[in-house]
Amino acid sequence: MQWVILGWLEAIKFVNVHTELHYSSSSANFSGQAHVADFAHRARLFYDRVSTAYSNKTCGGGMVWDSTDAPYKNAVTNELYVAASVSMYLYLPGDNNPSPSFIVNSTNLCLDPTAHSITGGTNSTTPLQPVKPRNSTYLQNAVDAFVWLTGINMTNTAGLYVDGFHLTNTTCDQRSEDVFSYNQGVLLSGIRGLWEATGNASYLNYGHNLIHSTIVSTGYSNNSCGSLGCNGVMADTCDSDGSCSQDEQTFKGAYFHHLMLFCAPLPYGSIATILENQHAQLCGNYSQWIQINAAGAYSTKNSSGDFGGAWGASADVNGLGRGRTVETQGGAISVFNTLYAVISNSSSSVHRRA
Repeated sequence: MQWVILGWLEAIKFVNVHTELHYSSSSANFSGQAHVADFAHRARLFYDRVSTAYSNKTCGGGMVWDSTDAPYKNAVTNELYVAASVSMYLYLPGDNNPSPSFIVNSTNLCLDPTAHSITGGTNSTTPLQPVKPRNSTYLQNAVDAFVWLTGINMTNTAGLYVDGFHLTNTTCDQRSEDVFSYNQGVLLSGIRGLWEATGNASYLNYGHNLIHSTIVSTGYSNNSCGSLGCNGVMADTCDSDGSCSQDEQTFKGAYFHHLMLFCAPLPYGSIATILENQHAQLCGNYSQWIQINAAGAYSTKNSSGDFGGAWGASADVNGLGRGRTVETQGGAISVFNTLYAVISNSSSSVHRRA
């Protein structure tokens, strides 16, 4: 559900960027602006539902992966909560829609026969109160979730996030040591947002350290194999035999998408120049590693132009299991897009410094 929050907010960002690029000097209005309020309301409804699952009663904080299953507080759920919370703070333009069910005071049972499937609200539900832009509650939720996540011992000796904790009663004491690529990436966009919201450079430092640990764990520095790949090419365990599930086929693409968001240029003129330059230089240094992964992804292309998920494999295992899918295609596009963005951003930064 938290992916959906980020999706609605990305839609708002797209509309705003497109408007700025193509309509800023025009008297015409981009038609997408007519839908921003609806996008914002949807993001808010999903966020309100999700945030009720965060609890300090177990493990001192955090959110469980699945409330219908045995308690499990995992990395990605809480990384998503950091990213979703700070994104709500930064990008929600406010929400004045009072309806928890999208239909206000309807008496037409054909239109409103049941409670809303997402919120459970009905027309008798108390109307939502307006939310202004830059609501401090969202930022505080992001900060609290980050503090909990980074203090609960969810990283291993390699500096990578493991999958999560099973609970004994109310204590997170049974750690799952599985390592997945996207667990190292989703937090990056949240970290970037926390820096942008607070100006605290320690967030950026944390992000760059996490990226460094990830790159090392792909065997990039010494042409070896690590827990996240070989010879610098990122891989999840399931890639080698084609056993990845639909979800697992999205993992590497998710990693590179959030790396791209983290490495977007810092707002020019809003910070000390030295920090802007350091961030740009470090992100530029990742381009060779990203290029290796882009080449690995490209090597999986078949005669139909479909990309596989086992990047750079010496033998083609991409026909095994689920094979080449929309998820593996999306993963390839993600790493290509990230490479282009990082190289472009690095070049732009050099020109700005000159």
